[in-house]
Amino acid sequence: GIELPTGTAVASRRAGDRADGRWRVVTVVAPDAVWADAAAQTALHCEVGAIAWLEQYELAARLVDRRGWVHTTAAWPDSRAA
Repeated sequence: GIELPTGTAVASRRAGDRADGRWRVVTVVAPDAVWADAAAQTALHCEVGAIAWLEQYELAARLVDRRGWVHTTAAWPDSRAA
């Protein structure tokens, strides 16, 4: 797991049965729960541009693709925790 900095929230979104998407799970750490959830939902649907979109907002995020490969943004606290 990861340790959340004080004053942040985490949210995860799953693709569910949607077979055409690139991402299976997106987890985002943001300043509040609403922003974390909205960013996770948006990134889930961004496909190829998800990581770049998250990084432009300097959000820490962990994305798992359909093959089970883990991708993280530069702000993710510990790539070994991915």
